[in-house]
Amino acid sequence: MHLKILPDISHPEKKSFKALHPMFTYDVPPTPPDIKEKFAKAQNFVVIGIGGSTIPLKVFLDVAELNDHVHIVETVDSCRWKKVKHLKDVLFCVVSKSGETLEIKTLLGELVTEKLLDRTIAITDPAKGSLRKFASENKIPTLDIPSDIGGRFTNFTPFHRALLERFGIRFTDLMEHAKKVSESLKKDSSILEKLFIQTFKSSKENLILWAYGERFAGLASWVQQVVAESLGKKTNAGKRVGIFPIVLKGPEDQHSVLQLLMDGPQRNAFWFFVPDSSDGQVKRNLPEPLKELNRLSMDQILNVLAESTIKTFEERLGHSETLQPLSVFTLRGMEDVVEAITVVQAFIEYAGEKLEVSAFDQPGVERGKQIAREIIKKLSS
Repeated sequence: MHLKILPDISHPEKKSFKALHPMFTYDVPPTPPDIKEKFAKAQNFVVIGIGGSTIPLKVFLDVAELNDHVHIVETVDSCRWKKVKHLKDVLFCVVSKSGETLEIKTLLGELVTEKLLDRTIAITDPAKGSLRKFASENKIPTLDIPSDIGGRFTNFTPFHRALLERFGIRFTDLMEHAKKVSESLKKDSSILEKLFIQTFKSSKENLILWAYGERFAGLASWVQQVVAESLGKKTNAGKRVGIFPIVLKGPEDQHSVLQLLMDGPQRNAFWFFVPDSSDGQVKRNLPEPLKELNRLSMDQILNVLAESTIKTFEERLGHSETLQPLSVFTLRGMEDVVEAITVVQAFIEYAGEKLEVSAFDQPGVERGKQIAREIIKKLSS
């Protein structure tokens, strides 16, 4: 992975990054034989979850191009459920630490109604919660979600290991690389301070997360969640802090919102996620007016479109009125994406300490869930 931050900050003052959170231990046990056998027999997987139960998984699915085999259901819209419930050779994977989320209960109810529990596993808290109880009572096989790691930080878990290894991905190699990156950041956290300055010290309101290509769409969505839920808080002194992360897709959104970002209010910081397509050259014999593309692959064209958009912002950095800071993550494949995940995880811990907020809870989410439960109770009475 290559990370370029503009405008450059030569000698940032910095706090040390300690990697105190349990997610930095990378201790994921091998998949139990009975679960491994279930995964080996399945050709399709339907992952039922919401928020942090599914978004970290999307990062891996997109870069590994597994979305034809792994279908995520994170809505109670019946249209989505109808598309997946009749898949052949399918294993339904219900992911929820507690099982108390209304969406999870609704979809679990559909599994019961369709008599699909014999093709279901539960991924949940190892010792407590309604999903753990339901799985035990109905003899549903289970995998554990680490009890000390919140959903949005569950990038490296037993479920992800079982699923990725089913498709031939060496999960232990991914964890080892993440650990090396984490150790490196503990020795030199300057990149975290630069990201912090660009994101939180530039007086910008929005953080545009612009993913070029479908392979990095999941990464951008995950970054949106961890930045919003982790750093959008009130400090102990009552100060409100945070930045609003917005996901865009390239090149599609060049043709919908680039005009606004260029000439509208200049209140954004940008994180771009772009492919490294330096070795993607092809040879063909195209007619006019396509001859200029003879030696360029589709990935290279995607890279050209990303570079042109980035340069339109970069050339405006020298003017105070149009200065909108940029961070460009150039990524080649799975290992680079793992590095990006680790840098962002480290950034969250680092920024939370600097902003004086607890980066690992989400108290603002709970009130909406409580109101939904109250409405359900009234409708059921």
